[in-house]
Amino acid sequence: MNELLGFPNQPNVQVCPPIVNRQVVVCHRYNIIEQPHICEIHTKIINHTIKRNRFIPKFTCSEENTFCEENIGCCPGVGGFGPMGQVGESPFEFPGAPVTPQ
Repeated sequence: MNELLGFPNQPNVQVCPPIVNRQVVVCHRYNIIEQPHICEIHTKIINHTIKRNRFIPKFTCSEENTFCEENIGCCPGVGGFGPMGQVGESPFEFPGAPVTPQ
């Protein structure tokens, strides 16, 4: 019969039923719902005032003069006491040193 159709010596081809290969195509759809949120942000400014006391030294000087009277080697019969409480003693003499009248 192939020769009648103009196809000489064609091999006998058997056609099988088709094999169905199925593929799954996944399509992702996103529905977005936007929910606004109000975030209150408060800025608090704190001002600090610092009082800095600075002490500047001002030096002064004073001088004091004292007067002390000593009676060394007083004459007997003349009253009075020396700085050590007894007649004839001086705070500048060592104990037991002879006192010489002047």
